Amino acid sequence: FRSNCEITRVEVSQSGFAGMMIKTDPNKNDPTTWFGNFVMEAVKVHHNYVHDTLGEGFYIGNSFWNTGQNGVYPHEIRGLELHHNVVVRSGCEGIQYSCSPGALVHHNKVVQTGISPFSNSQNAGVQISGGSSGMFYDNTIDSAQGVGLIIVGALRGGDSLTVSNVLIAHSNLFEGSSRLPAETCGVFVD
Repeated sequence: FRSNCEITRVEVSQSGFAGMMIKTDPNKNDPTTWFGNFVMEAVKVHHNYVHDTLGEGFYIGNSFWNTGQNGVYPHEIRGLELHHNVVVRSGCEGIQYSCSPGALVHHNKVVQTGISPFSNSQNAGVQISGGSSGMFYDNTIDSAQGVGLIIVGALRGGDSLTVSNVLIAHSNLFEGSSRLPAETCGVFVD
């Protein structure tokens, strides 16, 4: 889909990767998929139950917004609303979103994330990535194997991100001391 999509009251379980993946990868041979030529708009995802995924619960937008891939940059998602979803037992992050200026992400519950990540940096509760701004509020993150909430490379000049009323509990509970301080916190912002 390109725009004006609503996904609601769907249960996803035991997916081979993400429970829901919402993005179009930029194709080096197709300029209509590149940043500036394509914008996904009005994406509303709410009241869904995603559990027991091998990858992310929700993977929204491309994770290489800041660097591009194969010489091209991914599209934006304008008007993203992600709310009242429940994610339980995801292999990687419960929610990862990027490329989403002005996003409204609220009233989501994310529990037991990062239980079988494919790399040490994929075990957070929620990751807000490059090109994202807007509001992240009234979310619950419980029992992330890594950082509860990680915000990396999110903002561009002139954008803002407000994070408020977020409960992060039982994150980074591990044995040993082989991790860096940035990997052992409840919230990490670069």
